[in-house]
Amino acid sequence: RASEQGQRVQVVGLFVNESAAAISAVAEQVGLDSVQLSGDEPPALADALALPVIKAIRLDGSAAEEAWLDRPTDRPLLLDAHVPGAYGGTGQRADWARAALLARQRPLLLAGGLSPENVAAAIAQVRPWGVDVSSGVEVDGHKDVGRMRAFIANARAAQAQLMV
Repeated sequence: RASEQGQRVQVVGLFVNESAAAISAVAEQVGLDSVQLSGDEPPALADALALPVIKAIRLDGSAAEEAWLDRPTDRPLLLDAHVPGAYGGTGQRADWARAALLARQRPLLLAGGLSPENVAAAIAQVRPWGVDVSSGVEVDGHKDVGRMRAFIANARAAQAQLMV
């Protein structure tokens, strides 16, 4: 759709526990517009990068989580479910009540257990800046076009309801 409107699609690179040098090298090689950090990265890593950063956090009550939450509120966070040892894609639902509080304070992307069946309720309750899905649109471990279309349609319908 971006190209239909004369806009360029934004390219986001997803990294888990990589160094600033490695991320910067990939970003330069492939022309990333921004970076998503989905591991145990400290806030200092975001400061070392020249690109905008979206940090995925899992509400685990850790000092690292608090360090990210203490950063400027204009920087987006991606909230995922806390599953020990996992970095997303678990299908476990994030804490929507806590997410709703955070979404009032800063741009928030909601992830964690979203699917075509619950994305509208998630958007209505949390009012996130955006949503992120992985396993919720899979069938037998593979992305399913029908589930992706349903997810997008339900997310758009929920967003439209918020605008009424």
